[in-house]
Amino acid sequence: MKTLLALICCLAPAVVLASSASGKIKKIAGEYGNIETTLTQQDLDRLDLQTGDDFELMHKEVLIIVHLGETYGDVEQGFWISFINWEGKLRIARNAANAAETLDAAEGDDITISVIDSTNIRQEEKEEGYESR
Repeated sequence: MKTLLALICCLAPAVVLASSASGKIKKIAGEYGNIETTLTQQDLDRLDLQTGDDFELMHKEVLIIVHLGETYGDVEQGFWISFINWEGKLRIARNAANAAETLDAAEGDDITISVIDSTNIRQEEKEEGYESR
């Protein structure tokens, strides 16, 4: 009976709730520290993220809030911005600041982006860096 149950579980389609997407840092721009990732527009579409939305980005043990925009000017200086670059990949940057240095990021590092669940944001997280800056 256990074997039959295990077989049924293996054959049944998995149900996955898409709330995050993972990728890697593909390249870091030397002069400004912009982070080019392997994530694509399809990943953003799967998460239902659209221009103007904010999302969470996890790199190592650091969690930041990033704005999905069109240009660096969509956010104030020092704030996190992202957009799809000319290669169709997600770029993570900071307006007038170095994103890679801030995150201590290197090519090949893992990153995960997630839809923000505002019901889970606690006050101490906000005070401890769970912000856009």
